[in-house]
Amino acid sequence: FFSVTAKIRILKDYHLRIINSVYPIPSGFDIANNLRYFSQTLIGVLKDVPLSTKHLFIRRKTNRECLQVFPDLDYMHLYETVECIINDVSVILTGQHALGESLLCVLGCLAPFLSSSILDTLPNLVASTLTTFPSSLHRDILMLLCNNLLPVTISNLMGQNCTYATDSVPSVLMIVFQFSHSKEYHSMIVECLMALKKDVYKDLLYVIAYGASQSREVASHLLFYYWPQLNPMCFDFSGIHGTYHGSFLKYFSFFHCLGLLKFCEIGL
Repeated sequence: FFSVTAKIRILKDYHLRIINSVYPIPSGFDIANNLRYFSQTLIGVLKDVPLSTKHLFIRRKTNRECLQVFPDLDYMHLYETVECIINDVSVILTGQHALGESLLCVLGCLAPFLSSSILDTLPNLVASTLTTFPSSLHRDILMLLCNNLLPVTISNLMGQNCTYATDSVPSVLMIVFQFSHSKEYHSMIVECLMALKKDVYKDLLYVIAYGASQSREVASHLLFYYWPQLNPMCFDFSGIHGTYHGSFLKYFSFFHCLGLLKFCEIGL
C-alpha cells in the first residue's frame, strides 16, 4: 500500500511540475514509466482474485461486493491523478504517444476497481482523449471503448433506468465522429453500441440535431446505412427539394430530427 501511495505522489508531482513549468519538466516517457508500475500492480491484483468471486465482475450488480474483494490501494486517488494528466497531455512536448498509451492502459486496468458512478463516466473521458492524444492512438482508444468500457457500463443496463453511461452515448458519438476520420472506427463504435443497447438510432438523431457539422454528416450516413427505412426521401417533407449528392445532411434540421424521433417511437 505504501509503495502505491508513494508512486501516486510522484505521479502527482509530475503533473504539478508540468502545469506550473517547474524544471526539470518531466517528459511523456518519464510519466509513462511511472504509469507502467500501476498497470502491472493492478493486473497482479486481478490475477489474485479468487475464481469463486469473479462472477461479481461479469454483471457488476453488486458493486460494493466487487470492491470488497480487492485490497485498498487508493484507487480513487490514482484515478483522479490520471484524469488530471489526461487533461494536460497537449502541453507535454515529448513522448506523447508513450504517455497516451500508458494512460489508456491504466484506465483499462483501473475500471474493475472503480465505483459504478465513476465507471459510468469512463467512456466519455476516454472518448475525449481523441481531441488531444496523437492520431496514432485513435485505434487504441476505440478498442478500449468497444472491447472494455462500453460493454461493462452499458450491456447490463438494458431495461433498467438510464444512467450517466447511457445518457452520454450521444456525446461519445459526437466526439468520435468529429475527431476520428476513419470510417472503420465510426462503424466500429456504432455496431458495438447496437449490440449493447436498444434505440441507437435515437443517439444518432441526437448527434444530427446537436452535433458539429462533421459529426452530423457522419451520423446521417450511418443512420441511413443501418436504418434505411428512415431515409428522409421516403417521407413527405413539404418544402424540401433536392437530390442526393453524397450527404443527407442538407435535408435535416433540429425539428426534422425531433419528428423522426416521434416517428421511430411509433413505427419501430
